[in-house]
Amino acid sequence: MTKADRGRQRGEPVTHHDGILDLLEAKGFDRSKAFRLVRHAGGDVPDVYPRGFIETYQAFQVLPWFHNLDCIVSFVGLSGNAALFLGVYDVLGVRSGDEGRSRPNCPKEPWTVANYFYLLRRAAGFGDLEGRTIIDWGRGA
Repeated sequence: MTKADRGRQRGEPVTHHDGILDLLEAKGFDRSKAFRLVRHAGGDVPDVYPRGFIETYQAFQVLPWFHNLDCIVSFVGLSGNAALFLGVYDVLGVRSGDEGRSRPNCPKEPWTVANYFYLLRRAAGFGDLEGRTIIDWGRGA
């Protein structure tokens, strides 16, 4: 049992010192894929995350951040440098932003003016870490 496993059993957060990619790899993540670590913070995030619209939010992008990627490893920013792991999302394709569809009752329709709408699917195998694993994002937060 790793130090991270013992900490999780005690309800302690996992930090970057435990190696988030090592942790994900132990759950089946393939580091040879083209991927990007994504931290959503500020702007609309404090409004949309608690209301369950973060996946819709991340699908709409102004810039081609997810082009040529197999997947994204997604986080939501917390206070300071902390970031909460949301999940691994496979990038299935991209459409123009005006073709994207938000969910009913989405609080922020203006996202639909984004240039890109990414077709994302939550990857299986990371559920026990999603919404529970906190890392130190570092100085770039």
